[in-house]
Amino acid sequence: MKRLHRMIIGAFWGPLVITFLVVLFIFSMQWLWKWVDELMGKGLPGSVLTELIFYATCGFIPVVLPLAVLLSSIMTMGGMGEHSELTPMRSAGLGLFRILRPMMLFTLLVAGFSFFFSNNLLPLINLKSQSLLWDVTRTKPGVSIKPGVFFNGIEGLTIRVSEKDDGTGLLKDVLIYDHREAFQ
Repeated sequence: MKRLHRMIIGAFWGPLVITFLVVLFIFSMQWLWKWVDELMGKGLPGSVLTELIFYATCGFIPVVLPLAVLLSSIMTMGGMGEHSELTPMRSAGLGLFRILRPMMLFTLLVAGFSFFFSNNLLPLINLKSQSLLWDVTRTKPGVSIKPGVFFNGIEGLTIRVSEKDDGTGLLKDVLIYDHREAFQ
């Protein structure tokens, strides 16, 4: 491997890792915001939530890798052009494809990893993720009715209580709105 190739791969590697982590974080947060209503208020242990988020994040890897490669290659070539590193390479007689060859080979390795991951690991991750998500969303919420606050954690019902005795669980002045049938 030539020194020029090591320099290009070194300039490509850093932005690839950073953009991969940033885009993976963005996708994970988008997934979390989608499912936060189903996950909160159920009294789930932190290990189950961590496992669920881990599976969802692993499921995004094949989607995030192409974005990371695209952004990091643009950043690498843009940085080399900005610092006038491409001009000496071109004046030394190197063509654009010869300059891009190390990044293309590295991208082929990333594509091979992505294929292996999508073919062998992703089906198992999706199975575990979907079964765990199904189990979590089907569990009954730990009813946490607070006095003076409307509670709509039960499908089709809205409940408001004015007083609640935490020791006995006795509710006073209960107001229930039934939304299951229209015009009741």
